[in-house]
Amino acid sequence: MNNFIKIIILFSISIIILFVPILSAEELIVYTANQGFFSRIYFLNMDGSVHHYFEYENYHFCGLEVVNNQIYAAEAFAPRVLKVDPHTGDLDVIVDDWSLYYFYGIAFDGTYFYLDEWDMNRYFLNGDKDGVASFDEDVFGLAWDGANLWMQNNANIIKCYDVSTWPTLTELPDSAFTPPSPNCRGLWYDGTYFWTAESTDGVLGRIYKFDKEGNVIDQWMEPAYSGWGVCVFNFNELPDPPSNPYPEHGALDVDRDVILSWDCSDPEGQDLTYDIHFGTDMIPPLAAADHPDTTFDPPDELDLETKYYWHITARDVYGDTTSGPVWNFTTVSGPSYICGDANNDANVNVSDAVHIIGYVFVGGMSPIPYESGDCNCDGTCNISDAVWIINYVFVGGDDPCDINGDGDPDC
Repeated sequence: MNNFIKIIILFSISIIILFVPILSAEELIVYTANQGFFSRIYFLNMDGSVHHYFEYENYHFCGLEVVNNQIYAAEAFAPRVLKVDPHTGDLDVIVDDWSLYYFYGIAFDGTYFYLDEWDMNRYFLNGDKDGVASFDEDVFGLAWDGANLWMQNNANIIKCYDVSTWPTLTELPDSAFTPPSPNCRGLWYDGTYFWTAESTDGVLGRIYKFDKEGNVIDQWMEPAYSGWGVCVFNFNELPDPPSNPYPEHGALDVDRDVILSWDCSDPEGQDLTYDIHFGTDMIPPLAAADHPDTTFDPPDELDLETKYYWHITARDVYGDTTSGPVWNFTTVSGPSYICGDANNDANVNVSDAVHIIGYVFVGGMSPIPYESGDCNCDGTCNISDAVWIINYVFVGGDDPCDINGDGDPDC
């Protein structure tokens, strides 16, 4: 291979690398803590400081799991799994099995959630139950390592089980070990290491990252006592709200061929696409999805003297969205004259053609107003406009100013 070909190949590779989209998001530790009837879900920076948190009443969150960068929490006051919105704290119920009493641990193997009560319960991602396996361990934490299910029991032992013969669970030999502390509760696996949190009443415990022999790799002080679940996920900042609309909100006399525009950016510099809602309803319908830029040309000319409503939803590369407010504007009013009514008698007839002919050839009075004599929308009043009126009156030609014959004036 000669040097020229090598240079071309290297240049091509560099171009491909340059144009690979970069997904920017920061890793955060997610941690649950419970005191009485109150529960908090903390989002911690990787140095252990609090990024933000949400507080809930009458919840008792335990184990955590991450599926497709979505956070799922097991709940002990009711046998539920809830998906947690990391931006708002909103909860979406996924599993709601009131034939049981509580859930402590949660793990996902790519197809099923595993949730423990006295027995091991298995559910699809949509919440439908797949079955139950008889199990004699009291489990505080569950984790899936890509091949097998790990369980932390109330005797402070972590064991590994083969679930390929479900509903039979087979403990793997020589897999058991103890976690870093006798107070550890939840269990989560990040692909390399386990994570757990201490549950101590009235005293701050620690969050641990450790290997499959129980050796601590890293640790953090908990932000609140009585912890349980812990996991790590990529926190993506939402796009900024769309702003600075053109036309301005509430604008009047807007041209019918207006091109809409707005400003929007992403705090992490990600590329954005936009869903555009536009129409005459106060809740406007979707007019365009995944629009690539911050301008939009409505497909049809807008109606005269009509209020239009519009709003923009920005979407980043993770699919997270931010919607702007509903804006509105009103288009220009129709002309105060009748096109073709050159003599201003509120009718279009042959006398208007005569009026135009007199204006053009003998210096007579101009049409009233002048624009009413521009029947073919060419910006002037001349003999061709008189011909247009004659065709309209005598042979059924198109209306004055309707140059495309669609029944709507074009000037």
